[in-house]
Amino acid sequence: MGIGAGVIFLLEIFDSSIRREEQIEKDLGLKILAAIPPMKWPRDKMKRKIELIAFTCFSAYAAIFLGFFAILNYKGLDRTINFIKSTLNI
Repeated sequence: MGIGAGVIFLLEIFDSSIRREEQIEKDLGLKILAAIPPMKWPRDKMKRKIELIAFTCFSAYAAIFLGFFAILNYKGLDRTINFIKSTLNI
């Protein structure tokens, strides 16, 4: 995960695309006469809610997964497996 985050960080740092009006004025030296605001559609609100729910679910899954491996590392494999078996009554 660290390597992936590092690669994404470097891609963002070295990306030279223009994203804001201030960048046009600063980088190209041009004055902006008018700007068209982004259109907002009713479905965008629902899409944003779905994305938030999905992000929350995946974050919880990742936290549980990370917690499991942290316990596994701390207590050792045998003790963790015995704990899981006794908890699940296997």
